[in-house]
Amino acid sequence: GFSLRRNPERGTAAFGKHPTADWTEDQWRQYIYGYDRLLEMVDAHIKLVIDELENQGLLENTMIIYTSDHGDGHASHKWNQKMTFYEEAINVPFIVSWKGKTRAGYVDEATLSSTGLDIFPTILSAAGVPIPESLLGLDLTPQVLADSGGETLPERTYVVSEINQQKLKGRMVVTADYKYILFDGGANPEQLFDLANDPGELWPVTYQPEYREQLIAHRNMLLEWNDRIDDADFSPVGKFPDLAAYPMPEDLTEGHSVNKGMLTNKYEIYQPLADAMVRINTRTYDLIEFFDKTNLSTISDTDREALDK
Repeated sequence: GFSLRRNPERGTAAFGKHPTADWTEDQWRQYIYGYDRLLEMVDAHIKLVIDELENQGLLENTMIIYTSDHGDGHASHKWNQKMTFYEEAINVPFIVSWKGKTRAGYVDEATLSSTGLDIFPTILSAAGVPIPESLLGLDLTPQVLADSGGETLPERTYVVSEINQQKLKGRMVVTADYKYILFDGGANPEQLFDLANDPGELWPVTYQPEYREQLIAHRNMLLEWNDRIDDADFSPVGKFPDLAAYPMPEDLTEGHSVNKGMLTNKYEIYQPLADAMVRINTRTYDLIEFFDKTNLSTISDTDREALDK
């Protein structure tokens, strides 16, 4: 039953729907209980491996890396699996232990690490093998070893992740305080989250004027990464929504409209409907007449004041 609730059978009413759309509180409890018990089982088996390494005298000569390919919804956002860019799904454990050599108890909460890229060069470095220049990942040994020989990590301002679903493909850029997402379709293909102020990712700030600079910066990061790796499966070019549909205040100059079919300032509307009307306070005005500067005198002082606000 637990498996079927996660993966409904083809032909059933649940197939093709949000997999947890109809879950009851008991089903969520069962899911979380099962997930937590699986974590306990994994921990127990890791102990078996460590004990055996110690029994064979290999523990001090073995770097142990514990990680995962993805996280899980764990009931956040009413989600129960991977396949999203939410923090719960993209964050994974990344624990490095090498008896006598790693910084015991050290937790790095600042480095932007990508396990898919960084594990390989880190292992090569620990083994004393030269790291090919073609690798995109970082050697993390300066962070995890107690004696790093004075080496430090090069600066990394962002990391990128990807989702290639059957219908939609998407890319994500994460920086110190923000998360930017772009899909090639769907109802909300572009999203920006302010992780510093909204760690739960509840309120996208994509087109809020005060975040315009961050939005453009993160778009450029994705373009840069796409060019760097030649991502043939997903090109951001042509997928960015038109920012003219979300004008900044300084863009709204007199006599110029940057938002097709919507009011952009009190002087002009782009392609207004012939029968369009606008209502301010309790009075209704003909929209074309209302936004004709020569007819502004027809507006009452009270309504003009309301419009200015």
